[in-house]
Amino acid sequence: MADGTAAHALLAGQKPPKLSPRARSFYERLQFMYAEMDYTPLWLDEEGKPVVELRQVVPLSKSIKLVRVIDAFAKTKDGEAVLIDYKTTVWPWRLLFESKSATNPVPQSMGFQATAYLIPPNEPTPFAWPNRIDFLVASERGGLAVHTYRQSPEDMANLLDAIQVVHKAKLFPKHRGNGCAFCSYKEACFGTPGWEALYEKKGK
Repeated sequence: MADGTAAHALLAGQKPPKLSPRARSFYERLQFMYAEMDYTPLWLDEEGKPVVELRQVVPLSKSIKLVRVIDAFAKTKDGEAVLIDYKTTVWPWRLLFESKSATNPVPQSMGFQATAYLIPPNEPTPFAWPNRIDFLVASERGGLAVHTYRQSPEDMANLLDAIQVVHKAKLFPKHRGNGCAFCSYKEACFGTPGWEALYEKKGK
């Protein structure tokens, strides 16, 4: 965790209090991916510097506020606006959907972060809020990978459902851990053997 935090600090142009060789390696690999994807900064501040590590509070309802920190904003080489989130991990991410027919692969480690970050803020921005987030993943025991997620019309409803489940349980559910016992979606969870047979796909 400390090495990942230090790598994030370097990417934000800050000097971390402690920098290990592992943290520097994470930083260099994430920086390499950013360059390889040919991103350019989407949002510049008054001094002409890219806006990074932006903390936002977004009301979802009268009683629910979303607090998030967005690592970076970028444009792709095709001019598409995109949110950037840097990830450091030991092992490569596994995908929930790995078939060639899947149009929106979802890494297990992503959870609801993509959904939560793609909700537009209340404050005005100098661009239309992106409907795409790219996770740049530097794994210590695996290669580099960029996972893209695009906003779905059902995302907000799914997120609010999950928030109600967590609020009722008074415990945040995890893929592994005590939280699973409190989750009302356990039968359809991809962490449960045979979940495919129990899952009812929403929409057409």
